[in-house]
Order: sequence, then structure tokens, then C-alpha cells
Amino acid sequence: MYNTLLDCMMMTRNQVLALFGALLCLSNCAPHATGPRTVVDDAKTAHILLGEHDFSLQWVSWDDFGVASVTKTSGLWRIKGRQDSKENDDYITIDGVITEISAYEFIFDGTIVTRIHHIAGGNEVIRKGLKTFRMTRGRPYWRMMEMNNPSDSVVDYIDVFVRRPK
Repeated sequence: MYNTLLDCMMMTRNQVLALFGALLCLSNCAPHATGPRTVVDDAKTAHILLGEHDFSLQWVSWDDFGVASVTKTSGLWRIKGRQDSKENDDYITIDGVITEISAYEFIFDGTIVTRIHHIAGGNEVIRKGLKTFRMTRGRPYWRMMEMNNPSDSVVDYIDVFVRRPK
């Protein structure tokens, strides 16, 4: 239809609008055969990440871990988990997708909710959006790098531990 830049420059306003509409539809309206997918840059980390893991926030307990489950459906990785205190109503939840997996880290996009009786007046603290979980210094867990609590002047250690072999 339009073979050269000169042809494109000589298009009428209606032709430009029609071409723009067609391009927009192709990029946004076309059905995605595969849907959203997690980018996996490191197969070893991906293999370790898939499955059930101990999950913790230090304010809930260092001794009684919760569970975070990582699943994969049609190329999209999800993580969902919870840790509850045995002593009070404190808890942490995680729910969302893993958008990228690379050596020693994964990128999470979703919601993390904490409620700790002595932090933020005992109210829920909700974090949404992209968070980076990274394994550092040979530790057996991925720790969320955005550690500062957005509602109080404390640091939260939110950890997803490497799963134990069965």
C-alpha cells in the first residue's frame, strides 16, 4: 500500500487516521494467543522457585513459618501465601504474579498485606505493585528489597525461602 516514506508523507488526513487505527488495532485489539507470560532468564532459579516455600515476616514469627506456593499456568507464574502468628492476630499475605525470573531474583507484581499489632497502629499495611525479591550472600531465601514499611518507621524482612527437596 505505502512503499516509501514519500508515499506516507503524501497521505491524506483520512488515510493517516485509517492507517493509525489499523496499527492500533493490530497492537492492542488482536487476541493474544498465549496471554501474559513470565520472562524466565534463568532456568535453575525457575526450577527452584516452582513449588511450596516457607514464607515469613520477622514480626509475625521467626519460628513458625507460613507457606507461599508458586505455580505456573500457561507460562504465567503466580505466588500466593500467608503466615499467621500463633500468639495474636498478626499476619502477612502475598498474592500476585511473578513477571520475571533471573539468577538470584524474581520480580513480583501484586499485593502484600501485613498486620502487626505494634506497627502502624495495628492497622493493615498494603503494598501494591512491583517488588524485587533477591537472594544475597548465599542466603537460602529471596528477600523483598523494598524493606521500609510505608506506614511506620520500621524495616520489614519479607522472605520466601528456597524449598526443601522432597
